[in-house]
Amino acid sequence: MPCPYFLPAGPCDQAHWPFPARLPLGAGFGGCCMAPGHEHSQPSASSLAEFCNLGYSRGCPRLPDERQADANRFFVSSQGGQLRVVFCSERRHLPVEHAVLFFDQSRQTWISAHSNACVQRQAECAVESYLAQRTVSGGSD
Repeated sequence: MPCPYFLPAGPCDQAHWPFPARLPLGAGFGGCCMAPGHEHSQPSASSLAEFCNLGYSRGCPRLPDERQADANRFFVSSQGGQLRVVFCSERRHLPVEHAVLFFDQSRQTWISAHSNACVQRQAECAVESYLAQRTVSGGSD
């Protein structure tokens, strides 16, 4: 459940986590903060490990007091040649927004995308991790 203000750039040093494949996006990611007043700021390695990649970041000094969500969840599944990405944002452990996004594997393009840049990039990272894990495990559609 990454922070809703985290804009991931790409995988980072996985040594921060004992089991990076169990992280909400399927790996640990580096990136920037998009919280109001802190747009494009670079979190420290400890912030990435403790807050950005995990959500529910009450200890993060950049997290606004007034916010719609505390964390985002993603679930990726395969439907034929498409990947179905179920997204849900949570506030105080309750759902506040949800959407289903679709990615066409054969064309490597999004059929439906999210309008929020952070959510969309997090969905892209979830898909990248899902595909990488399927490649490593030998899974196929």
